[in-house]
Amino acid sequence: MRASLSMFLPGLAMALLSSCAPLSERPPLDYPPPPLVYEDAATQTLFYVETDRHHVAAVRHGKVLWVRDMCAVQGRAEDSPGTVAFIGPIPNNEPPGYVGIGFNSGDFGRFSKSDGSFVFEGRD
Repeated sequence: MRASLSMFLPGLAMALLSSCAPLSERPPLDYPPPPLVYEDAATQTLFYVETDRHHVAAVRHGKVLWVRDMCAVQGRAEDSPGTVAFIGPIPNNEPPGYVGIGFNSGDFGRFSKSDGSFVFEGRD
């Protein structure tokens, strides 16, 4: 009993001390990143990037229309699998019917609102 307490108490003391420290001095939390969501008002569709940052789902009126693994799509650079870092509108809506997408690898492109088909446009 005494041995287990001696192992437990230092960990408890460390947890209590770190929870009392100012936010700027606390270690960063290792949680998954928050999901990315883009709402297309014209089609009333939500484009949701799951917290794994690979899958994008289109949801309209609570119904899942499609789900695609955007990190495994054809046309992206083979040496940069990366994860999704951005989704959103394309300036001037050109071409119409697409949503812009960017990856943390520097790859970017667009995907179709209707079925999620991806078009690779380049790399920064």
